[in-house]
Amino acid sequence: WWLVERVRDALESEGLVELLCLPFVDARDLDRLGLAGDDPRREPIRVQNPIVENESHLRSSLLPSLLRVVRENLARQVERLAVFEVSRVFLRSKTDELPHEPSHLAVVLTGGEPRGPWESVGEAPLFFELKGRLERLLARLGRAATFEADASEPFLHPGSACGIRAEGKRLGSLGGLHPAVAAAFGIEAPCVVAELDLEAIGSLPERPMRYREVSPYPSVRRDLAILVDRNQAAGELLEAIRRQGGGDLATVEIFDRYEGKGVPEGQVSLAFRLTFQRMDRTLKDAEVGKHVDRVVRTLSQRFGGTLRREGGEE
Repeated sequence: WWLVERVRDALESEGLVELLCLPFVDARDLDRLGLAGDDPRREPIRVQNPIVENESHLRSSLLPSLLRVVRENLARQVERLAVFEVSRVFLRSKTDELPHEPSHLAVVLTGGEPRGPWESVGEAPLFFELKGRLERLLARLGRAATFEADASEPFLHPGSACGIRAEGKRLGSLGGLHPAVAAAFGIEAPCVVAELDLEAIGSLPERPMRYREVSPYPSVRRDLAILVDRNQAAGELLEAIRRQGGGDLATVEIFDRYEGKGVPEGQVSLAFRLTFQRMDRTLKDAEVGKHVDRVVRTLSQRFGGTLRREGGEE
């Protein structure tokens, strides 16, 4: 229960609106999601005395209810939606007559003119806006998770879909709504969705926030642009840089992705900003150079990356 309340507080502080939908769905909504025939969510539990005949099953996913709300709001010219729901889903149990009732979180963002899920609508593309919100949520919960390219969910667009994993467990999924699914629910605006299993998140060890002193010595920055295969996940390079940057590496971030003139076909240029700093003294150029050389060598050996250019110093 405490985890559910923390999730609510965190998302409300982000400006999202909480919805509370009835737990009954039309079983045909599972067809609209495109779930495979052997998917456990395709076996919803039927209510003996439903209030409405075409909503006669307990939901096994929170997404159909939220997508219906999105459709109704878009039909009333509400173009920008940022909503979430925290509630139970009902899954058949193989060992018990009673269903398994884990708490899930579902989030839906939509808005702007019809575009692809990677294109900018407002301050950031919808995909990255939702990914950032979920990253901040998990950080506030003290859970460390990774976002990996994963097109296994049929209701997500394969070009903008990822799975969320931690400690070998799948926590949920995130991505742009598949065009066929959007059409089935009558949604014409760009839309990104996510659904997470809060029971799985709650089972992870909590990692408390760690703080450190601010160094009185100046930092040294290096910008690296690396050419790699355009299908290479940038997050894997980012993690490799963190591991190989050495103890003096304070932060690393990706700040640019470019493909076009000057970049070979089939490749993409990924630009990373590395910041080095020590607590006891100012770093020398030669020391930073050794760290950077090790990073470049690792990216070349592991990912076939080549250095496009090296940025300046700060």
